[in-house]
Amino acid sequence: MFCRGWAGANPNRGIATGARWQHELMRVATPNPVLISDVTVVLAVLGRFEAELRRGAQDDHALQTLGNRCHRVGLMSLDDPLTRETMAAVLDSIGQRLRFAIGEYDRDPTV
Repeated sequence: MFCRGWAGANPNRGIATGARWQHELMRVATPNPVLISDVTVVLAVLGRFEAELRRGAQDDHALQTLGNRCHRVGLMSLDDPLTRETMAAVLDSIGQRLRFAIGEYDRDPTV
């Protein structure tokens, strides 16, 4: 869902294209507001997926797909091991940043 939305973004808005475009997106806030209700649901999904990763309930394909996406957008370096625990930690960090974004924290706890 998010891929299609980002891929359809207007490239004339001053953001680089291709892989560089994806990395540039990681450094900017969303161009439009996101509803707290949406973020709350996404947090629940993240938490569930994170728990499933930690207990080994997700298959290797899901792990690889998620790892590839995290590498592409700069959430993991290529040197980071692609393990269930590493991916669960990445999801936890995303969740913490989302909680900061909706005002649950005064500062970003992942910095």
